[in-house]
Amino acid sequence: MVEEESEPTSLPEWLSIHYKDFGCEIEFVTDKSPEGTQFLKGFTGLGGFLRYKIEMDHIINEEP
Repeated sequence: MVEEESEPTSLPEWLSIHYKDFGCEIEFVTDKSPEGTQFLKGFTGLGGFLRYKIEMDHIINEEP
Protein backbone atom coordinates (compact mmCIF):
# COMPACT_ATOMS: atom_id res chain seq x y z
CA MET A 1 0.00 0.00 0.00
CA VAL A 2 1.38 3.40 -0.98
CA GLU A 3 0.63 6.37 1.22
CA GLU A 4 -0.10 9.64 -0.52
CA GLU A 5 1.84 12.65 0.64
CA SER A 6 -0.32 15.46 1.87
CA GLU A 7 0.26 19.16 2.29
CA PRO A 8 1.65 20.09 5.72
CA THR A 9 -0.99 21.55 8.03
CA SER A 10 -0.34 24.51 10.30
CA LEU A 11 -1.00 24.07 14.02
CA PRO A 12 -3.90 26.57 14.12
CA GLU A 13 -5.53 24.84 11.14
CA TRP A 14 -5.06 21.38 12.70
CA LEU A 15 -6.50 22.60 16.01
CA SER A 16 -9.53 24.12 14.28
CA ILE A 17 -10.27 20.72 12.73
CA HIS A 18 -9.51 18.39 15.68
CA TYR A 19 -10.39 20.36 18.83
CA LYS A 20 -13.58 18.37 19.45
CA ASP A 21 -11.57 15.13 19.51
CA PHE A 22 -10.11 16.34 22.82
CA GLY A 23 -13.34 17.63 24.38
CA CYS A 24 -12.28 21.25 23.92
CA GLU A 25 -14.04 24.40 22.88
CA ILE A 26 -12.55 26.87 20.44
CA GLU A 27 -13.02 30.63 20.42
CA PHE A 28 -11.80 32.93 17.68
CA VAL A 29 -10.61 36.36 18.84
CA THR A 30 -10.44 39.23 16.39
CA ASP A 31 -7.69 41.82 16.46
CA LYS A 32 -10.28 44.55 15.84
CA SER A 33 -10.63 45.26 19.58
CA PRO A 34 -8.05 46.47 22.13
CA GLU A 35 -8.24 43.11 23.91
CA GLY A 36 -7.75 41.20 20.65
CA THR A 37 -4.80 43.36 19.68
CA GLN A 38 -3.20 42.77 23.08
CA PHE A 39 -3.80 39.03 22.73
CA LEU A 40 -2.23 39.02 19.28
CA LYS A 41 0.85 40.92 20.44
CA GLY A 42 1.24 38.93 23.67
CA PHE A 43 0.66 35.41 22.36
CA THR A 44 1.33 35.88 18.63
CA GLY A 45 -2.32 34.98 18.09
CA LEU A 46 -2.31 31.46 19.54
CA GLY A 47 -3.20 30.84 23.17
CA GLY A 48 -5.20 28.62 25.44
CA PHE A 49 -6.62 28.08 28.87
CA LEU A 50 -6.03 24.90 30.82
CA ARG A 51 -8.94 23.03 32.34
CA TYR A 52 -6.95 21.56 35.21
CA LYS A 53 -4.20 22.97 37.37
CA ILE A 54 -0.72 21.72 36.51
CA GLU A 55 1.85 21.32 39.29
CA MET A 56 4.97 22.89 37.80
CA ASP A 57 7.35 22.12 40.71
CA HIS A 58 8.11 18.59 39.53
CA ILE A 59 8.54 19.78 35.93
CA ILE A 60 10.88 22.65 36.85
CA ASN A 61 12.94 20.56 39.28
CA GLU A 62 13.15 17.52 36.99
CA GLU A 63 16.69 16.69 35.98
CA PRO A 64 17.39 15.88 32.30
